[in-house]
Amino acid sequence: TDRSCDRDTKRSLLMKSVETLNQIGNVYVLKGDMNKAIEQYRKALFITKNTIPDIAQNCHLKMYLPKTVNLHRADTLNNIASVYAEQGKFMDALQYHNLSLEMQEKYLGKEDVAIANTLNMIGIVEFKKKNYEPAVKVFKKVLRIRKKLLGSDHESVSDVLNNIGLIYSIIEEYECARNSYLEALRVACKVLGRHHVKVADIYGNLGFLAENFGDKKEARYHLSKARKIYKVNGLSDYHTFVIAVTRRDRRSSSKSPRQE
Repeated sequence: TDRSCDRDTKRSLLMKSVETLNQIGNVYVLKGDMNKAIEQYRKALFITKNTIPDIAQNCHLKMYLPKTVNLHRADTLNNIASVYAEQGKFMDALQYHNLSLEMQEKYLGKEDVAIANTLNMIGIVEFKKKNYEPAVKVFKKVLRIRKKLLGSDHESVSDVLNNIGLIYSIIEEYECARNSYLEALRVACKVLGRHHVKVADIYGNLGFLAENFGDKKEARYHLSKARKIYKVNGLSDYHTFVIAVTRRDRRSSSKSPRQE
C-alpha cells in the first residue's frame, strides 16, 4: 500500500510537471522564442511517453492511466504543431495535429470539444497553406460539432463561421461568404454584445467583401459600423485592422466618376 501511495504521488507530480512544462512553453511562444517553446514541449512529451507509463507497471494505476496520460500527450502534440505552423513548417504542423487528433478520437470519440478544437487548428494550417477546399471542409466539421455540443449561439461557433466566410470570400463565392459572415455576426452580437471587438471584425469583413464585389453602399454601412465599434473599444487609429477599415471606409464613401 505504501508503494502504491508512492507511485500515486510520483505520478501526480509528473503530471503536474507536464502541465507546467506546457505552460512554460506557452510563455515562450508569447515571447516569440519558438525554439525554447519546442524544447519545453518536447520535455513534456518525453515524460508522457516514457516516465509515467513506467510508474504504472504492475499497479492499479494502469487501469486508468493511459487515457489521462494520452490526452495530456495530445495537448502537447498540438502545442508543438502550433509552433511549427507559426514557423511556416506546415507539413510538420499537420503531422503533429493529426497525431493529436488520432489520440483524442481513441479516448473521446468523434464528437468532443477537444476534437473540434484540434480540427479547427488543422483547418487554420490548411488555410495558411492556401488549401482552401480542405480548410473549409474541416471548418464545417468543427461547426457541426460545436453546434451540437455547445449550441448554435456560442462564441466559438461565431469564430468558425467567420473563418468559413473568409475562405468563401477568398475563393470569390460571394453569397456563401456573406451568409457565413451574417450568421457569425448574429451569434457574436447575441453572445458578446453589439460593441465587442469581434463584432467589429466581422463588420469589417462584410465591408471588405461588399467592396470587393462592387457594392459601395453596403461596404460603407458595414465599414462605418466597424470603425465606430473600434472607437468605442479605444483601439488606436494605428491598429492594423483599424487602418484597413478606415481606408476602405473612406474609399467606399467617395463618389464614383459617374455620380460626380
